[in-house]
Amino acid sequence: PGSLAILPRAPLRDHLFYRKQADRHGPIFKTSQFLRPMVCVVGLPRALDLLSHYDAVLQPPPMPFNQLIPGGNPRYMTAQEHEAFIPVLRSAFARHVISACEPYVAECVRDELGRMAADSAASATMGVSPRPYLTRIARITFAHIFFGFTARTEAMARMLAIGPRLDFRNLTGSGRRRALQALEEVSALIRTEAARLVIATNPEDCASSSFLATLVRNHPAAVQNPAVACNLATIMENSAGDMTGLLNWLFKQ
Repeated sequence: PGSLAILPRAPLRDHLFYRKQADRHGPIFKTSQFLRPMVCVVGLPRALDLLSHYDAVLQPPPMPFNQLIPGGNPRYMTAQEHEAFIPVLRSAFARHVISACEPYVAECVRDELGRMAADSAASATMGVSPRPYLTRIARITFAHIFFGFTARTEAMARMLAIGPRLDFRNLTGSGRRRALQALEEVSALIRTEAARLVIATNPEDCASSSFLATLVRNHPAAVQNPAVACNLATIMENSAGDMTGLLNWLFKQ
């Protein structure tokens, strides 16, 4: 039971939508989410029973950006591919990188908020929208944490210019071809930086500066694999998008 309307609005407008559907149709019903058919199972015991008995044949529906990545996103790899790939990728995400990047992040936030305040004060209307400034904060800080790119460098300027085309959540609007080209450009930037890090004079010092540097120290040849470079770029872009949304929401509260 349920409805497979192509683009239902009720789930987005009514926070009790799924409870109402369960009351109407029972604990298992169908609906649509973002143009995809979806089966809803209500109740943790039922969900656990489903996952435990049918784990081998269940898989998450791939996000659209998965088709842009050579080899795919780890979430959608086979068990064997995932087992070989994920330890390499995971080795990049060291906690000490976050601590090492904190001063840069704080400086970036101060600069962008100061710019927003000055632009708002100079505006003849009702001020300015915070989102463009928050987007810059997220993109600049994440590009630094992930790849070590710094402000006022060619690499950072290219990342900011490419950014609008890396809209993986809206491939219909941004265009698959444009997004793929943008992903390839970012991957080239990553590989160039990785090659520089491989021959760095003090590799131990470089390893604390970014996730990419940590990965290069642990697996020097890994970033030349297009799957690794593209997944790093995708994770960074999705993370920056999530952070922009969160900052924008906090700013409006």
